[in-house]
Amino acid sequence: MTATDAATDAASREMAEALAALGVDDAMPAPAQRAALDRDGFLLSAGFIPDARLEAMRDAYEAISAREGSRVGADHHLEDGARRIGDLVNKGEVWDWAYGHPLLLACARHVIGGPFRLCGYSARDPRRGGGHQGYHRDMPWLDGRRGSLSVCLLLDDFRADSGPIRLLPGSHLVADAPTADPHRDELRIEAPAGSVLIFDAHLHHAGSTNRSGALRRMVHVQYVARDLAFWLDHQRDTIRLATYRRLPPALRWVLAV
Repeated sequence: MTATDAATDAASREMAEALAALGVDDAMPAPAQRAALDRDGFLLSAGFIPDARLEAMRDAYEAISAREGSRVGADHHLEDGARRIGDLVNKGEVWDWAYGHPLLLACARHVIGGPFRLCGYSARDPRRGGGHQGYHRDMPWLDGRRGSLSVCLLLDDFRADSGPIRLLPGSHLVADAPTADPHRDELRIEAPAGSVLIFDAHLHHAGSTNRSGALRRMVHVQYVARDLAFWLDHQRDTIRLATYRRLPPALRWVLAV
């Protein structure tokens, strides 16, 4: 066995041990969920976030926004027409549940196909008249390699008038960008609060305009292959000591810290 093979085997064992400790088993995700991720590039599930946890996440969202005031989002991305919150890893235990959830980790393992890490954890909600985005991927095209998974946790109802996410099913399989916007194959995600949208980060998707001004808060979780330097490749430098100490070893593995 070469040194490279030995390192690969060790990394695979570490992943298997960490995921098992977090409740992931070999049967996850279910066959229908795997098929949807492979064929369509996404899956949508209602009732993913328990009611009590949903309220706790909403409360924490607003508390962070009030505390950071005009600086909210400055540690991630500022966007005209939308509120952003960054660095949720370090902003309270309430957020640990999501990026360590067995289903999300299992889907990341399936799509990425090898050891991975969290590379993004933020939040976004468009204000009235804001939120429109052009089609984009959350990961640059990797010539067919599926190197990243994105997750959207819906903290409010996504309605036709509140700026739902729009996506192009199957677009994770092709290198070409869409030539029309909106596209004839566009699907708008209207779903109740507590739902989760899980998708291959190569899937073309976009935000839409919040016409009503209703709250449309969303938390975005993203995983990436550990060998790719992408987005939060500096997590080791930014994690706070209090955060590190509260996390079990398996979650530290997910963060690559």
